[in-house]
Amino acid sequence: MKQFDGFIFSGGDDIHPRFYREKPRQKATMTLSPDARTKFEMNLLAAVTRAKKPVLAICYGMQLVNVALGGSLYQDIRVQIPTAMRHGHPRTGKKIFHRVEIMEGTNLHRIMGTPGIRVRSAHHQSIKNPGKGIRLSALAPDGVIEAFEPRTKGFFIAVQWHPEKMLNDKYTKRLFRALMDASPRARIAKRR
Repeated sequence: MKQFDGFIFSGGDDIHPRFYREKPRQKATMTLSPDARTKFEMNLLAAVTRAKKPVLAICYGMQLVNVALGGSLYQDIRVQIPTAMRHGHPRTGKKIFHRVEIMEGTNLHRIMGTPGIRVRSAHHQSIKNPGKGIRLSALAPDGVIEAFEPRTKGFFIAVQWHPEKMLNDKYTKRLFRALMDASPRARIAKRR
């Protein structure tokens, strides 16, 4: 833990619904992540949180954080929110972009410096019930939760979209720069 300045919890397959006290829905399309990964990352998240290290959680990573904090997921947006816009599925290969509205007063809003951005979307699950201590920070036009921040001190942002797939985007650069600037070594370097 001492060797790393910050952590990214990246994208991946679907968390088994048993982790949020549900059974798989009959019509939901899921590709389940190995339980060993989910358990390992939940333990790692707890250790990272205790160590107060900066965190950026992306897609599956955001869902993992939510489940670890006692929240639940829509197992398949298409099935459970039929009025939702298309958010995509990582295996289709089709690039999907949409706008997200960023809530004022959030760290995400401070970092991005704007009330809305265009993002690359590649998910078919999303946050249903936010976990304990979560503050929503961005929504898609259809109301799907696109970002949140745990109510803790320090840098901790979870996004549903894939900033790593838009590396030349100025808002992506701001997000990753904020993660790097939050690291202990960056703070020490700034004081010199």
